[in-house]
Amino acid sequence: IGIGAACEDGELALRERGYLAFLALATKLAAVTTVLMQPFMMWWKPRRLAALDHGAATEVALREWQLGFGVLLVSALAVILAGPLFIAHLLPIGYVDAARYLPWMVVIVLLNELCTLCSLGAYARRTGVSVMAINAAGAAVALVLLLLLARPFGIAGALAAMIAGHGVRLT
Repeated sequence: IGIGAACEDGELALRERGYLAFLALATKLAAVTTVLMQPFMMWWKPRRLAALDHGAATEVALREWQLGFGVLLVSALAVILAGPLFIAHLLPIGYVDAARYLPWMVVIVLLNELCTLCSLGAYARRTGVSVMAINAAGAAVALVLLLLLARPFGIAGALAAMIAGHGVRLT
């Protein structure tokens, strides 16, 4: 039984359940991407709305956004490259399969952080209703796809659902 396989009776195979532990480890390691972004986000979040109040707002906001995007890409790449080394050399051998999920979890974290970077215009409005609506739409898509994809495709379906949900938030 492979990563995305399920038992004939609809229950996840025992092996698939074991992969959930690997997914949990990959999720924790992928969160390092967010931690690496925090210095930039602590600097940028208070400045992003202030940048819109100035005459050259678009240029300033774009330069700062580009900087944040660069920090995000470098952070994600660092975790994708260093994570498997960490798993292979510092954890017991039984955890090595977690490395297969790490790139996918980093993509999910990257998309989440990218949504935060791209939400400048939504926060520039008088209320936060658009931010709530965007997040609700992404969550709804992720939940529906999770219900449709998780049982037949296992963890691969769950990962696809999360990626799609963040994709909706970016549109």
